[in-house]
Amino acid sequence: MSRSIKKGPFVHKGLLKKIEEMEKKYGMSFHKGAGTDVDICARDFVKRYSKKELGKVAKLHFKNTENI
Repeated sequence: MSRSIKKGPFVHKGLLKKIEEMEKKYGMSFHKGAGTDVDICARDFVKRYSKKELGKVAKLHFKNTENI
């Protein structure tokens, strides 16, 4: 079994922990994935904190970033 496969669950747990930390820091929950709910969440975040701050919690190179 490759090393990357063995580390997979730990990386996922680390990501989930990071998301929980960001949700506490910003006082809101973050929708995962793509779609209308994610766009709405991102717009709300930008209204509260700014588009620059959005870059600290989201990947901005995706197509749906244009909708924000």
